Amino acid sequence: MEKQNTGTPLEYSDSKYFVYFEVYPSEISKLRKIIQQIEGENTLMLEQEFGITCKINNQAIPEIVRELSAHNIAVYGVLSSSLLKRSKNYSIDNLS
Repeated sequence: MEKQNTGTPLEYSDSKYFVYFEVYPSEISKLRKIIQQIEGENTLMLEQEFGITCKINNQAIPEIVRELSAHNIAVYGVLSSSLLKRSKNYSIDNLS
């Protein structure tokens, strides 16, 4: 049986996932520009208090984080819908 790579770092399809990037509020406009440069002007984005949720290709996540770092923009969190789907059985209680 072939291993399922959907929504993992091994997926190189054109599928899009919702991804939230958390940055300092004054950096949100720069984050928006970086996402548009990498994924295109028509990328679906929802600005939130501390970041942006966007619908992007899974392989764009490290590119966006790398570009934010290159511009000295601190990233406080990245959360993807594909990760949440894969970890639906995850519980913080399992860490203790």
